[in-house]
Amino acid sequence: MKTRKSLTIFLLLLIGYFSYGQNDSLNNKYFSIGSKTSGICFGNSSKYNGLRLNLWDKGLNYGDKESERINGINISFAAISEETNGLQIGGIVAHTKKMNGLSIASIWQNSDKMNGLAVSFGINSDTLNGVFVGFGISPPNRNIDNRVINGLALGVFVGAEKVRGGAIGLFNSYSKKQIGISVSVLNKTEELHGLQIGLLNYAGNNPKLLR
Repeated sequence: MKTRKSLTIFLLLLIGYFSYGQNDSLNNKYFSIGSKTSGICFGNSSKYNGLRLNLWDKGLNYGDKESERINGINISFAAISEETNGLQIGGIVAHTKKMNGLSIASIWQNSDKMNGLAVSFGINSDTLNGVFVGFGISPPNRNIDNRVINGLALGVFVGAEKVRGGAIGLFNSYSKKQIGISVSVLNKTEELHGLQIGLLNYAGNNPKLLR
C-alpha cells in the first residue's frame, strides 16, 4: 500500500514537473503535459508533437513560416494548420495547407495538398492524393477548384481539372481530363482515357457520334 502511495505521489510530481503553461513564438497560449512541443497539449500551440486538443485554432498565421505544424493527433472545432502529419479532426472545419494522413471534418475541408484519406461534407483542394469521401468534392461546374485528383473520389458531386484513378459521383462527375473510371448519373469530361459508366456520358475527345 505504501509503495502504491509513493508511486502515485511520484507520478503526480513528475507530471507537474513536465507540465508547462506556455506562450509560443506567436504568443499563443496553451498547456502542455510533457515538453514544450511534445506530449499532450491543451490550447492553441503553433507547433506540437503528440496529442493536441483545442476548442478553436486561431492566430496561427496560416501560410507563414511559423504557422502550426502538428505531428500526431490534432482535434479542434476548427482545425487550422500549415501542416499536419497524422490524424486531424475538425468538429466543424479543417483548413490545412498540407495534410498527410487522415483528416475528418463535419462541414468543410480545405487544403492546398492532401495525401491520405479525407472525409467531410465538402472537400476542396488543389491536389488530392488518396481516397476522398464527401457530398461535394469541388463545385460541380467548370470553375474547378480541385485541380488534380489522384486516387479515388466518392461523392454526390465530384469535379476536378484532372482525375487519375476513379471518380464516383451520384449526380455529376466532371473533369477536363479523366484517366481511369468515372461512375455517375451524368459523366462529363473534355478528354477521356478510360471508362465512363452512367445514364448520360460525354467525352469531348471521342468522335462526334460517340460522345
